[in-house]
Amino acid sequence: MSDIWQWLLRNREWVFSGIGVAILSALALLLRQVARRLFRRVPPPADLAHPETEPAEELPGGGYRIAVSQRFHRALALINEGREFDPVDVPRLSHALAMDAPSELQSYFGGAAEPAFTFLDRVSDRFGLNPSWLRHGLETPFLSLERPFSNPFDYLPRILDLAPQALFFVRNLTPSAEATIVVEVSPLKYLRLGGSWNMLVHVSSHVGGSGAAALFGLYRLLRAVWDQASRARSAVLGCDLHPQMFARLIEGNLYPGIVEYPIARMGRAIELFDSPRPPRQSLEAAKTLLSPDSVRISNWHIELMNTSLRKGPDDYYRDQYGEEFIKAQAIVRSFLPPDAS
Repeated sequence: MSDIWQWLLRNREWVFSGIGVAILSALALLLRQVARRLFRRVPPPADLAHPETEPAEELPGGGYRIAVSQRFHRALALINEGREFDPVDVPRLSHALAMDAPSELQSYFGGAAEPAFTFLDRVSDRFGLNPSWLRHGLETPFLSLERPFSNPFDYLPRILDLAPQALFFVRNLTPSAEATIVVEVSPLKYLRLGGSWNMLVHVSSHVGGSGAAALFGLYRLLRAVWDQASRARSAVLGCDLHPQMFARLIEGNLYPGIVEYPIARMGRAIELFDSPRPPRQSLEAAKTLLSPDSVRISNWHIELMNTSLRKGPDDYYRDQYGEEFIKAQAIVRSFLPPDAS
């Protein structure tokens, strides 16, 4: 460094001349370009990039209001997925939000105006959206924020507090048969209980000691909500999902209200004892024929409470519910006293 300084002092007249300044400026520009190439930010791999998680302020064009507009459109598309019989539009959303007119919400959908954070939180609360996603594009649209419990029976106080219009016990059509709960709190607002994958109860023999206790906890919860619903005249319903759809539900990329759509097509059986009958289709056939975007009505939740099959099920019952489900019933019975029915 001292040698460079001595050279600059000896040649200061030339360095600060027009030619010297031009040469030094060109060298500085060249060094800056080389440094940028060496230390530029490496972008993430394409398979890890997720446009919904990018900070809204960094988006080109309309900035934050365009990002919110895109999320509004995505949320509405998820709500309408599989809802061809009765699609939801912006005026209907506005009415659910008790707005004076749909024009204000339409301006947010169109990216013409920027909503306040308080309004975004109001929308999230009304439709069961993840507020972090609607505000900033973080996580997923319908990620469950409910407190998870390893024993399903511990959800009973929360269910009673929500006073739901309907309860849906949702089973994954896999050998391990994971299950979760969807609560209809009000029209267009559905919440999922059950936590992430490692917190889900398995309605099968794929359980250890704690998993068996959780399965019995599910039985106790079903008994409790069944008795409660019979007094409140609300619905307790069951369904099966294709593994791909079930995964989307757990991850928050599926509107939980989709579990009601097959029932709504049949006339919305809200009365407890008017629950729709599932189709006469074997479980194995359902696993083969059920598409990744459809829901299968099932009374598996009712049959899990059936503790009277002590002599063993017949072939039709075995065909309808599968060997693993029958093993799950046996696990439930192992927790009951001998004279329980």
